[in-house]
Order: sequence, then C-alpha cells, then structure tokens
Amino acid sequence: MLRIAAVITFIVVLILSFNYSKSNVRLHFGVSAETSQMWAANKRSDPYNKLYEGMRFYHSLLRNKWVLIRQELNTETPRPQRVVPQFLDFTQHLDLHHRIEEAHIFPLLAKRLPQFADNAAHKKEHEVMHKCLTDLEGYARYVQDDMSSWSLSKAKVLVDRLEGALFPHLEAEEESLKAESLRKAGFTVEELRRFQM
Repeated sequence: MLRIAAVITFIVVLILSFNYSKSNVRLHFGVSAETSQMWAANKRSDPYNKLYEGMRFYHSLLRNKWVLIRQELNTETPRPQRVVPQFLDFTQHLDLHHRIEEAHIFPLLAKRLPQFADNAAHKKEHEVMHKCLTDLEGYARYVQDDMSSWSLSKAKVLVDRLEGALFPHLEAEEESLKAESLRKAGFTVEELRRFQM
C-alpha cells in the first residue's frame, strides 16, 4: 500500500512540477543538484536515515518551488500572470504532500514518535499551514479571475505568513526523522522498509 502511495506521490509531483510560461515554455522539475545528490545518496545510506533523506527530497522540491516564488516577487515588477500559477502550483503540491503524510506516513510514525500523533506538534503545524494555504490559494484564484485585483503587498503578506509556518515545520519534521531519533524510538530496519520514499 505504501509503495503505491509513493509511486502516486512521485507521479503527482512530476505533474505538478510542470511549469509553463508563454514567453519561455520550459519543463521545470524543481530539482536542484543538491536534491539529485540527496536522492542518489538515499539509495546507499544507513537504512535508519532513508526516511529522513526521502522526506528531505520531497521537502527540497517544495523549497525549490518556494525560491521561484520569492524570486518572482522580488523582481522590480512582479507579474501576476507568472506568480499566480506558481502560487496555485505550490499550494496544490503542499496540500497533496500533507495529505499523503497524514494518511500513510504519520500513522505509522505515531506508534513510536508522539510528535506525529493526531493531536501532536506536526499535525497541528499542518493545520496552521493549511489555513495559510487556503488563504493564499483563495487570493490566487481571485486574482486569476481578475488580474486587475493584484496587490503585491497583499501577496507578500500571505507569502510571509505561509513561509513563517512552513519552514520551521519542514526543519522540525526532518529533525524528527533523523536516524538517531528513529533508533531511539525503537524502530527496526524492517519497519522502516515499509516506508517507501
């Protein structure tokens, strides 16, 4: 079941990572050299570190997409025609990532790592981010329907709010998945193999 979820996640990430622009049609997978190296290292590393490395891979896709959003917002004249699709792509990608984590990964981790339980830290962080995602996606859809309603200051407020919730969460989640945490929690290598990242 987890293997199917991992395959579906990979396919969806690829689909969501297509980034088209009228002036510069290109395929963008959001994968940096660092991300590619992490993916390769994951195949030959300590089995207790594979979950951490797999999560870092998916998180780095999100971080790379975020860099593109920030770069566009920080240009002299950000174009809503470019930023709005990036907002929508990012919000859909992050929402899907959270749904997969909460349905397939967190329940298994919660058996030994309390921060992944339903009412614990990482799940509550998802709730905060979901509110920020809903606000950003709502604004993007509003602007998509009426580009004259674009406000750079409003966009930056929404982006700053999401960033403030997102990046500390990614770091905390990754820290929870490091090899020493999984060993200390008592996971076996066989249990960790059930996580297909």
